[in-house]
Amino acid sequence: MSTIKVNSISDAAGANGNAITLASDGTCTAKITNNLSNRNLVINGGMQVNQRVSTAGLDDFNVVTGSLYTLDRWQGVGTSSFDWDSARIKQVSDSPDEFSNSLRVDIGNTETPSGGHNGLIRTRLEAQNLQHLAYGTSSAKSCTLSFWVRSNKTGTYCWQIKQHDADKYLLYEYSISSANTWEKKTITFAGNTADAIANDNGEGFQLCWHLACGSSDHASATTSWTAGNSGKLYATSNQVNLWDHADNVWYLTGVQLEVDNGSGVATDFEHRPYGDELARCQRYCFVVKGDDDDFTGFSGYTSATTRSCYPIRFPVPMRTAPTLAVSGTLRMQSGQYDSPTFTSMEMLDPNTSYDGCRIDGTFSASSIARDKPGNLQFQANSSSITFNAEL
Repeated sequence: MSTIKVNSISDAAGANGNAITLASDGTCTAKITNNLSNRNLVINGGMQVNQRVSTAGLDDFNVVTGSLYTLDRWQGVGTSSFDWDSARIKQVSDSPDEFSNSLRVDIGNTETPSGGHNGLIRTRLEAQNLQHLAYGTSSAKSCTLSFWVRSNKTGTYCWQIKQHDADKYLLYEYSISSANTWEKKTITFAGNTADAIANDNGEGFQLCWHLACGSSDHASATTSWTAGNSGKLYATSNQVNLWDHADNVWYLTGVQLEVDNGSGVATDFEHRPYGDELARCQRYCFVVKGDDDDFTGFSGYTSATTRSCYPIRFPVPMRTAPTLAVSGTLRMQSGQYDSPTFTSMEMLDPNTSYDGCRIDGTFSASSIARDKPGNLQFQANSSSITFNAEL
């Protein structure tokens, strides 16, 4: 048996220091920049999870005005009543080689932004997940953003990061150089040494990909943390208008935000298993879907002759007490009886740890006695129960 004894291992030129350093106690330290877990601060950056879409007939999202969550953790946003009109957001399989999905924006009718109009794609990051960035201290860390983008419309686009608590932002331009070609973009920015990020479950960062911007919200690109104006969104005057032709499309995937390793070079995208990514998304949105006669998986009992209740345990603790939305119709079902279709449903008593709640269904008068067990059942195709705790 042969043994190699060394104190350290470095590259051939020795210019980059020791890659591996061995200690006398047998431990070692290594400079590793790829394949480390939990690097990516963005959830669903590979656009894999899409809980809100349930059937092939409902496979896209129409923002219209305001904001709308689409693929998990991703919003389409229109400010100052900017009208997305017939534009749609959709999860598609068109993507770079190492990815399976992307988010696509399809423009259907032309629109011209004016005033404070903005059309953009946005994701928000929870504040307590950003504490290791040490904002508000002299040790505030630089970060590197990387993403893949594609469009038939070449030109200058803008990316903006907003720090919620400080109401400050950075604004960068990037170019789509070749039509209908996937391009990888990388942006490295300095940490904010002046303003801390609150250690709570509120908003820490907004990451915004601008697609159109009215002249009232034009601002200069800036690499210095700049005071905002009550959360206002900005893009430069060079920002293209994706809505200038009905056939325009824009794609995004492979979004990663990570602490910079000092090189300004993005590491490989952190591919997490689908189940892990889904669980991260379910902290903010949990959807149960089904068709006619499918069971929801929730069991309960009649609390009155016209009411039944269902204790629910969420798959992961949610960010805050969620709101409840029901699409389609439901009833209580058992082997001995079926309740009439519920006329209303409400959520009660969410736990302070946000890991469960109770939902109650009300139905018209029936002969079902109190304290009878039964299961919650969908009574229409493409039905869903959504618990929403988004930022």
